Amino acid sequence: MNTKNSKSEFIELSANGSIPAKTSQNILDNIQSIDFVEFNDETYPIKKNKSMWNEDYFRGELSLIQHKEFSKKRCEHIIAVKHYLQDYKVEGFGINNEQYAPAITETSKSTLENSNETQEIDVSLISENPDADALKDILKEYEPKESLQLSIAKKDIRAVQNIIKFDLKNNRLLVKDIIQEVMFVSQNIPEAFLEYEEDKFCLAIIENNNSWNKDYFLLQQSYLNHNFAMERLMHLINVRDYLAQKGVEGFEHIKVQPKPKPQFNNTSSSSSSSKQSSHVKQENSFMKTAVIIGGAVLAGILALIAKLR
Repeated sequence: MNTKNSKSEFIELSANGSIPAKTSQNILDNIQSIDFVEFNDETYPIKKNKSMWNEDYFRGELSLIQHKEFSKKRCEHIIAVKHYLQDYKVEGFGINNEQYAPAITETSKSTLENSNETQEIDVSLISENPDADALKDILKEYEPKESLQLSIAKKDIRAVQNIIKFDLKNNRLLVKDIIQEVMFVSQNIPEAFLEYEEDKFCLAIIENNNSWNKDYFLLQQSYLNHNFAMERLMHLINVRDYLAQKGVEGFEHIKVQPKPKPQFNNTSSSSSSSKQSSHVKQENSFMKTAVIIGGAVLAGILALIAKLR
């Protein structure tokens, strides 16, 4: 399931000429070797002469990996061709510098580290020391999927991250569903999250929602492969919610009939005081990040807390 998702991400991002070729490389690096088929140069020969690399050839190679041969060597070749076309600024392959350049790094860092002055949401329900009991109640009726529980039990961080990334694109899930899942993971395996960072392979998040579109969402989602930070994840939840409200194709919420909830005993808590202390620490960190990021993430958390009071 996750493999199919990664393949479609690679193809979709690679097909967009305005997204840097290195972004596709980030995704390719996270696809397991067993998920590729054997490279077949005899049936589908690649062109090594760069003078023959053009948009038609590029699109033809994309079609091959989508329908016939998803081999690692051909994927790497596609990245090289795209890089070449972007370097020579071939029409249709101009990188959108305003959207994808790291020029907004300082702005984004300031937003992440300082305040939420632009927030219109009342955050009075969240203090410097959040009500731990109220936060635990957020997960009181939450029932984690079996695959997530198994991955956490095995301490399989990559599997846990993949589950969250997949659910982030699951239109059957509401914002609150993803928030609960992320919070459950932050409590039980906090090492699944990395510190927020930016580099040439993982650019800054953009706060201006005028830049938020499907391509931006996919680009930022690909950065999770390199930097699975809570800040990036919460930002993506906000972008997803914004695009859903705008009616962007592929982001509309799919309503499903709620299933009767079975009796569920929350076993995530421990009698150990040290584990309880760790949970409170993770909850505080989670909430502080939510306050900074704001948007749909913060609104969803506040709605869950308010519902309990």
